[in-house]
Amino acid sequence: MKLFSIPAVKRKLTSVVLGIGFGFLCAFFATSSQTGVAFWWTTSMWGIVFNRFLIGIVIFFAGCWIRCPLTHLPVKWWFRGPILGALVSVDLAIWNLYAPLPADKLMWIFWMTILMGAIYGFFIDLAATKIGGEGRKFSESLEK
Repeated sequence: MKLFSIPAVKRKLTSVVLGIGFGFLCAFFATSSQTGVAFWWTTSMWGIVFNRFLIGIVIFFAGCWIRCPLTHLPVKWWFRGPILGALVSVDLAIWNLYAPLPADKLMWIFWMTILMGAIYGFFIDLAATKIGGEGRKFSESLEK
């Protein structure tokens, strides 16, 4: 069996590559409003990249989650991705509150970090579900 024909491998590669890509995109957005500040290759930049990478990993594993354990209602990818992306982004958003900026700008950065995490989660889960699948097909390929 070819390695790249396994749904879990396809979902993992898609999630991780998009997570890292969105991490660098988010780091670029973080520097777009700063002039003369050394940001690239600092711990702040790597924190942003790692957080977005973590969204990809969480969404990879969430491919098994297709039913709510409490209500047994189906959980669609367009709901699961943004929710998980926003939840994973909360820690990065909280750390952003420690920046030496005015309070109104800090709150804008806080909410934009969570919103962008939800948007990235949407696109990561969309691509991972379309390319690697979800549910039974995905979880059975994890056992192989």
